[in-house]
Amino acid sequence: ALPLKQSKQQSLSAFFARRGLPQRQKGEEAMAARTTSSMLLPVVMLLAFAGSTFSMLSAFVPAPSSAALRGAPQAAAAVTYGALAAAVPAPAQAFSETELNQFGLVFAIFFLGFFIAGFFRMLTVGKL
Repeated sequence: ALPLKQSKQQSLSAFFARRGLPQRQKGEEAMAARTTSSMLLPVVMLLAFAGSTFSMLSAFVPAPSSAALRGAPQAAAAVTYGALAAAVPAPAQAFSETELNQFGLVFAIFFLGFFIAGFFRMLTVGKL
């Protein structure tokens, strides 16, 4: 059975060689070929990224040479309106402190109900 297996492998290698197809590699050669091919893609991608980064360095627009910026009058108007709005007294608070405390109590009781229901469910299921 051994000579037949060797002759079969020889005929397969001759078949691949006649057609110019790559032959199967064995052992360390195959592992080395896989390692270099797997390392090639990240290196190529890194070089492509670096090249595209260096080619884009001239893509930024330089700063204007004059001190006056476009839209300066509109910005000054916005600052003026903001200062006027901040100077106007605030309206009275809609809720007093006692009303806020009462709402907090309702809020706390609402979540206490959920806590008690969850605790009751946990104890009745039987799995802690």
